[in-house]
Amino acid sequence: KSVMAHLIKAPRGKYNALSHGDDCWADPLKLQKQVDYLEAHAECVLSYHDASVIDSDGRMLSKSNLRPEQKTDYTQDQLILNGACLTLTMCFRNIIRCYPDELVSCFNGDKILIVLLGQNGTGHYHSDIIPALYRKHPGGVFSMQTEAYKLEQNAYTRRQLARYFKRTGKSRFEIQFAEQLLGNLWQLYFLFKREGQRRKARGLFIPILTASLMHFGLRRFLHECYRFFRMQIYFLKPRDQGDK
Repeated sequence: KSVMAHLIKAPRGKYNALSHGDDCWADPLKLQKQVDYLEAHAECVLSYHDASVIDSDGRMLSKSNLRPEQKTDYTQDQLILNGACLTLTMCFRNIIRCYPDELVSCFNGDKILIVLLGQNGTGHYHSDIIPALYRKHPGGVFSMQTEAYKLEQNAYTRRQLARYFKRTGKSRFEIQFAEQLLGNLWQLYFLFKREGQRRKARGLFIPILTASLMHFGLRRFLHECYRFFRMQIYFLKPRDQGDK
């Protein structure tokens, strides 16, 4: 179960702010600036800012943890589909009391929170707040995981989001997350192929076809069937010997 899904039930205030135990805020007026903005803009549900990256000894690794195009305000649709908000910088209205059943088990709880908030309003980027300090170290829960594990978790989150929006009748979001899901699954396929893990690559056949049929219909299902078998034939080379 997502830690965020559990924690989101606890606060009782008007606004919530997040920070991990080994990260810290650098601007003493951070919360005041964010609350003032939310108070003045009823359409906005979430505000956020940048963070610098430091190592376990406090040495600066990067002055910014956002790409230039991510330092922006988001519309509701943008927040739902591609909201890039750093968890430790977020301040938001306390309007999410629980996670839907499909989303409780997602590892990426902060992504789910942003999506749920996006259904209620817009997001605002604060360029007037001193960047927080995000500590990157080998013991990080997610950063220490393999590339395959990260892709698997991202794919699972997109699968659950697509199912959630299918159930709630919001087909345009369902389709967008289903596309992201298929993208993650194909990334996994090529990763397993590069690593020589042929059995794991073949194991993605059913998830790819299930997502295609559930969210797009028969035509996309047949297209993905053709693509999968074409890739299997492409990778069928004499040097590929033995399953791992």
